[in-house]
Amino acid sequence: MARLLAYTSPAPGQLFPVVDTLLELQRRGHEVHLVTRAADVERLGALGLRTAAVDPRIEENALDDWKARTQIDAVLRIMRWSEANHPFEIADMRRAIENVRPDALIVDIQAEGAGYVAEASGLPWAISCPYPPAFRSADAPPHGLGLPPARGVLGRARDRFWYTLGERLLARHVAVRNEVRAGLGVVPRSVRQS
Repeated sequence: MARLLAYTSPAPGQLFPVVDTLLELQRRGHEVHLVTRAADVERLGALGLRTAAVDPRIEENALDDWKARTQIDAVLRIMRWSEANHPFEIADMRRAIENVRPDALIVDIQAEGAGYVAEASGLPWAISCPYPPAFRSADAPPHGLGLPPARGVLGRARDRFWYTLGERLLARHVAVRNEVRAGLGVVPRSVRQS
């Protein structure tokens, strides 16, 4: 059977949705290692998962998107929070891979730095995302604004406007991520992921 390494951000909402999957993989005979928030290491270890805590500096960097007055401010706060965690997650994930020597990886979508390491590792890997991802779609309005689906020419123009604004707002953050990715030998991403 395979030795698997899962890595989550320290948010309970990111961790607990993937726990059933990890336990099922364990039940099927796989050796499952999990790096997650310190408060859950003992509890999940008691279930048979081989657990370790994320770098404490990641947990110390509290996400403050709840302070945002607008959806745009909330997204920008999340982007800055992720950027601050990149160096710690990168080092942490490299350490975990070195210690565990896994056959495959499962990485929480919010642990971006760990995801970049997974992508660069050459190992098979998957992303865990406990919510519907914000993919661009002709059938759905821009994510997070509470808009109804576009109807007609005006609706499509509205969506193009919001997508364009979003791309401009996120361009600097995508550039930061691409610098980190380049340092790991991973291909850059575009602001526009359609």
